[in-house]
Amino acid sequence: MGVIGTDLSLSGIQKFLAQNPVSQSGQTFLLERSGQLVASSSQESPFRLVQGQKPQRVGVLQSQTPSIRATARSLLDKVKDFKTIQKPQTYYFNSNDRAEFVKILPFSRKGGIDWLIAIAVPEEDVMAQIHQGTRTTALLCLAALMAVIFLNTLMSRWLVKPIRGLSRASQKLPKEILAIGCMCLEFWNCLFWQIPLRR
Repeated sequence: MGVIGTDLSLSGIQKFLAQNPVSQSGQTFLLERSGQLVASSSQESPFRLVQGQKPQRVGVLQSQTPSIRATARSLLDKVKDFKTIQKPQTYYFNSNDRAEFVKILPFSRKGGIDWLIAIAVPEEDVMAQIHQGTRTTALLCLAALMAVIFLNTLMSRWLVKPIRGLSRASQKLPKEILAIGCMCLEFWNCLFWQIPLRR
């Protein structure tokens, strides 16, 4: 099976990114090596319309989305030039007391496409899933502990019931029969310990 052709518009990419968020407040955006915005999950237009002029491209550093602007700034602080990124990179940065995980992927195709895909996910989005998993695990452990305590209580009552009955019955027996029973037990106890010694 082969592909004959693909017609993908920037608005289609923008729509796809908006409909498939990476996290609750994370951002995905595409940029050219020159730093111009191609598309973003924030639905920010990559063009600015100025009256009486042609549409102007928006640079990622001039983006109206704070997360895109901060991610682009931190990336430039790290690599100095978008053109130097040749392989996927992952890093972590802080912006306005908010930690973010970032993944940068180079994307190039024949026909002149040479973009970078940037994915920025706030640490709190990642940690929210981890904390939810921890809470679920703690609740399951607590439920299991309660079930074990309940079952142990039932089993101990089931095991103690016959012993209590035997205790009550032995209290009703005359003392002479109890003395004979104790002598029998003592005899069997002595016999039990002497058998291994004879070998």
